[in-house]
Amino acid sequence: MKKMILISALLCGFAMPAAFAATAPVTGAQEVSRSAVKMHEADMKGHMKVGQISGSASTGDDLEAKFASAATMMGAKYFVITSLNTDNHAYGTADFYN
Repeated sequence: MKKMILISALLCGFAMPAAFAATAPVTGAQEVSRSAVKMHEADMKGHMKVGQISGSASTGDDLEAKFASAATMMGAKYFVITSLNTDNHAYGTADFYN
């Protein structure tokens, strides 16, 4: 339940561009010590799913950075983008794993 509340709070923050612009920039999804690592779903066998998120951004790269930041904030080690649509704007979902 706490995770769902946190995810809802994160989504509200992502929906407000001014609030998101005031946060520190993401240091990169591949930096293992600080950020969650983007993986493929096939590589996640044996890892426990700890959450999921949906969101939008102006580009796919921006959305990936948001997912990496959210996964790190949730304490996840990995994230998998499970859907992505880039028609005029990027919309997608991701799962978080430990």
